[in-house]
Amino acid sequence: MNKVFFIYFTAVSLILLSVGNTNAQFTFSVSPGLQINCAGFGYHYGNFVTYAGLQLINASYSEERTGEEYDYGTSVLTSYKNTYKTSETLYVPSLGTKYYFKTSDNLKLYGDALFTIFITTYKIEDSNNPNENKDIKDRIKKSFLYGGQLGFGTEYFFNINFDINNKFNIKLLLGIYEEKYQTQIYNPNTGNYEDSEIDYKYKLNVNPTYVKLSFNFYFNGSEE
Repeated sequence: MNKVFFIYFTAVSLILLSVGNTNAQFTFSVSPGLQINCAGFGYHYGNFVTYAGLQLINASYSEERTGEEYDYGTSVLTSYKNTYKTSETLYVPSLGTKYYFKTSDNLKLYGDALFTIFITTYKIEDSNNPNENKDIKDRIKKSFLYGGQLGFGTEYFFNINFDINNKFNIKLLLGIYEEKYQTQIYNPNTGNYEDSEIDYKYKLNVNPTYVKLSFNFYFNGSEE
């Protein structure tokens, strides 16, 4: 996860440093809904816009059970308390680029592409199973979830600093989970059990299409 964030923030830093060009513009985009890139910022120069975004999703859950139970060691009723807490944070960094194909007065036609990766941190506190937190972290390390999108759309510029954008996209989501187990298989030829390894690999592809409306703001420099 640290390598992913290092690459991501390096790319973001290069975008920000590039804005020093007087002919370039810093861009900020927002769009309604829970999507791969709800908000982002980038660098507009000529017919290209390079942009980045970071979305965070956090969730938590807890339960508590108290009561009395019979203690066979002391032969009396005793009070007990069971607790279960879990929290998860999903980081969704993304990098993308946009290219304007055609311009007609204030209207522009473009295509864009975006890549993103889903990074999860998970924590569990279970009074009945202290090892569950380690187990879930081990499973997360074996899971990979990538995403991206391809699309085209139009932007209507009210002026050089603001436009409304609508586009058609197809999302590309790929999930991979890998697991290995050590087991023993009986060999009737030798009458002995022999060590063996079983590999499991699961893949999930989801490719929905959707229409998106967003608002783009441009700062600094001048549009080219």
